[in-house]
Amino acid sequence: MVPDLAQPLTGVARQLFPNATVLSLVSVVESRGGRTVQTSIVLRTPSGIEVSASAQCVPGAGPVTTRAASLPAAGPAQADFVVAGAPGCSVAVAAQIPRAVPVPLAQLQQLAADPQVQLDP
Repeated sequence: MVPDLAQPLTGVARQLFPNATVLSLVSVVESRGGRTVQTSIVLRTPSGIEVSASAQCVPGAGPVTTRAASLPAAGPAQADFVVAGAPGCSVAVAAQIPRAVPVPLAQLQQLAADPQVQLDP
């Protein structure tokens, strides 16, 4: 596993949460072809929200089910979104929102649904 700052997931996450601190940034690269099969980022916003996003594509895997969490306007809350891409590919976004902190629903949904963060099959 090697950090990969060039992944679109990283760029979109940093754009949507510009004041957040990056806690973790990891990519998994296929040894034979050098193709990225998974990339993930974990951020913490100044208000204490922790956002974890992961894009992955498993060669030969079947379709992934899209899902979205129903969320209140403010925490405490746990967000959970999965957006399917090509068969075996998806973007998953999870967030822990502390008590009384507004839920950044639009940013979380955009991060999960942005087509440029999906990995190629």
